[in-house]
Amino acid sequence: MKQKVVVIGGGIIGCLTAAELAKKGAEVYIVDKTFIGSEASGAAGGILFPLMPWNYDPCIYKLCSQSSDYYINLEKDLLHETNIDIELINSGIQVLAPYNEDQILDWGRKNNIKIDKKIFNNDKSLLIKKVFQVNPPKLMQALKIYLKKLNITILENAEVINLEKNKNKIISCEIKNVGKIFADKFVIAAGAWSSRLIESLTKIIYPVRGHIIQYPKSDIKLDHIIYKDGIYALQRKDFSIIV
Repeated sequence: MKQKVVVIGGGIIGCLTAAELAKKGAEVYIVDKTFIGSEASGAAGGILFPLMPWNYDPCIYKLCSQSSDYYINLEKDLLHETNIDIELINSGIQVLAPYNEDQILDWGRKNNIKIDKKIFNNDKSLLIKKVFQVNPPKLMQALKIYLKKLNITILENAEVINLEKNKNKIISCEIKNVGKIFADKFVIAAGAWSSRLIESLTKIIYPVRGHIIQYPKSDIKLDHIIYKDGIYALQRKDFSIIV
């Protein structure tokens, strides 16, 4: 008998998790408090790389580094199934001064990653070549079609207000103005809002405000993602620039 799985959160991670579960034979539901892909996933830069992995626990980079291979296969599947190009680009990332050069180069050696020293606008920089990016709005557009083809049920404008447990196992979720949904398994993929459902996550997972600007197509050409002082800039295939 098929296992019934409810994924709470319809961002990129929730949708991809649902897709993989459906391909393994599960009966999958996605529950989202607004519309799938309407929050951070629809407005992100789409860099498949932790911007400063040398400042994080090594497991963060290990997790993210697997994304590149996954997205290479995903790009092919989505193009075949939806005819939508998610714009997977190996653009590399160029880190501009100021930075701790010894720390970054040491991280590169430990992870067997070649880091080139470059000059950018008469100043020094470091270039990491194998860094991919995708176009999140295009990715979500493709995923909406893909999920339907996988017979995944999508419940939008469905706010989960309570999780019912039995012996520390979630057995149902209660949706505002709808009622309870029972399932064999539940996946919490609500991003920064996951702590609203699981109180123990309050001090571990929380939102951080960011700002993103999209500039229209111009004569400016960025060969790589540019990163400096907590700000990044990248270029889409249509030559618009995201900062």
